[in-house]
Amino acid sequence: MKRAGLLLGLFLIGAVAFAQNNTAILNQNANNHYGQGYIFQIGMQNHGTVNQLGSWYVYGKLNQFGWGNMGTITQALSVGSDATIDQMGWKNNATITQAADGWGWWWFMPSDAHISQLGIANVATINQTMSNGDEAMIMQHGMKNTAAITQTKDWYDNAQITQYGKYNMATVNQTNGMLSTAIINQVPYSKNNVATINQHGNYGVLGEIVQYGKYNAGTINQHHSWFSTAYVFQTNHKNVATITQTMADLSNASITQTGGHNAGEINQTNTFASSADINQPGYFNHATINQTNTAFSSATITQPGWFNTAIISQNSNHVHADILQGGMFNHADIFQDGKYLWASIDQYGMFNAAIIKQYGKNHIAYILQGGAFNKAFITQTGGKWMANKADIFQYGFFNMATINQDGWGNQASITQPGWSWFAAGIITQAGHKNRANVIQYSFSNVNINQEGSHNVVDPATVWYRNTLKVDQVGRYNRLTVDGRSYNSTMIVTQHGVGNYGFIMQRDF
Repeated sequence: MKRAGLLLGLFLIGAVAFAQNNTAILNQNANNHYGQGYIFQIGMQNHGTVNQLGSWYVYGKLNQFGWGNMGTITQALSVGSDATIDQMGWKNNATITQAADGWGWWWFMPSDAHISQLGIANVATINQTMSNGDEAMIMQHGMKNTAAITQTKDWYDNAQITQYGKYNMATVNQTNGMLSTAIINQVPYSKNNVATINQHGNYGVLGEIVQYGKYNAGTINQHHSWFSTAYVFQTNHKNVATITQTMADLSNASITQTGGHNAGEINQTNTFASSADINQPGYFNHATINQTNTAFSSATITQPGWFNTAIISQNSNHVHADILQGGMFNHADIFQDGKYLWASIDQYGMFNAAIIKQYGKNHIAYILQGGAFNKAFITQTGGKWMANKADIFQYGFFNMATINQDGWGNQASITQPGWSWFAAGIITQAGHKNRANVIQYSFSNVNINQEGSHNVVDPATVWYRNTLKVDQVGRYNRLTVDGRSYNSTMIVTQHGVGNYGFIMQRDF
C-alpha cells in the first residue's frame, strides 16, 4: 500500500502506463506558464508524447523502461523550458524539440534538454532553435547507440554528448549562432566510435572531440565560423581525426593523438591568420596539414616517436610551417607556394628524411638533423629575383644534404661540423647573384654547381680527408676555398670571363 501511494503521489500530474504497445499523449496548450508534464512507461513498444506549446518556463519529463519504446517531448514557442527523457533498455528512441519565439532570442531565456539512455541500439535526438544560452546534453551507456544534437540561430549554446561503450555514433550540428560550444566525449574502454561536429555560419565557437580507445573516428567541420577553435583528442591506437575549416578567419585547429598507427589531418581554406597543430607522440603515425589561401597562418606537426610521416602543404603568402620529429625512420615533407614563406624541419635520430619544396620568392627554409644516416633536401624555384635562403645543418655520421635553387639573389648553406664524418653535400644554383656556403668535417665530400653570373662561393671550409668539387659556369663569379688539415682533394672548374678563384690548404 505504501508503494502504491508513493507512485500515485509522484505521478498525480501526468500519465502512467504499463505493459506494452501503449500510447500516452499529454498536451499542454498556450499560456500554461510554469506548467509541468510527466509520462512514465514500463514495458515494450510504448509511445509517450509530451506537447507543451506557447508557454514560458515549462517542464516536461518522460521515463521509459523496456525496449522498442519511443519518447517525444515538444516545447514549441516556449522559452526558458526544461525537458528530460530517461530510457533504459534497447532499441529505444528519444526526441526533444525546443523551438522558441523572438522573446527567447532577445531576452536570453534559455531552455535545457537532457536525454539519458542505458542499453543497446538506442537513438537520441535534440533540436533547439531561436533561444540563446540553451543547453543540450545526451548521455548513452552501451553499444551501437546514436546521438544527435542540432542547434540553430542560437547564441551561447552548449551541446554535449557523452557515450560509454563501442560502435556508437555522435553528431552535433550548430548553425547561424555565436559563441556556442559543442563537445563530444567517447570515454574510456570505448572503441569503433564515430564523432562528428558541424558548425556553420557561427562566430567564436568551440568544437571539441575526446575519444578514448581505438578504431575511433573524430571529425570537426567549421564553415564561415570566425574566431573558432576545433580540437580533437584521441588516445590509444588506429584512430582517425579530421578537422576542416573553411572561410574561418582567425581560427585554431588542433589534433592530439597518443598511441600508434593513428592518422590526423587538418584542412584550412580561405582562412586568414589561423593556426593548425598536430601532436602525435607515438609511432607509425601519419599527420597532414593542408592550408590554401591562408595568409599569415601557421602549421606545426610534432612527432617524437618512430616510423612517423608528417606532411604540410601551404598555398598562400606569409605562412609558416614547422615539423619536429624525434626517433628513427621518420619522414617530413613541406611544400609551399607563395611569397614570404618560412619552413623548418627538426629531426633527431637515425634514418630520417626531410624534404622542403618552395615555389616563389623571399622564402626561408631550414633543416636541422642530429643523428646518422639522415637525408635532407631543399628545393627553391620559381623564376628570377627569388631572394630565397636555404640552410641545412647536420651532425652525426653518414648524412646527406642537397639544396637546389633557381633564380637570382638566393643563398644556400650546408653545415656538417664536428664529428659529422662520412657526410655528403650537394648545392646546385641556376641564376645570377647567388651565394653558396659549406662547412664540412672529415671523410666527407661536397659538390657545388653554379650556373650564371656574379655568383659567389665563400667560404667553402672542409677538413681532413675531404673531397670538394666546384663548377661555376658564367661570368664574374667568385670562389674562396679554405682546406684545413690534410689529405683532402679540391677541384674547382670555372667557365666564362672575369671569374675569381682562391684555394687555400693548411694543416691547422
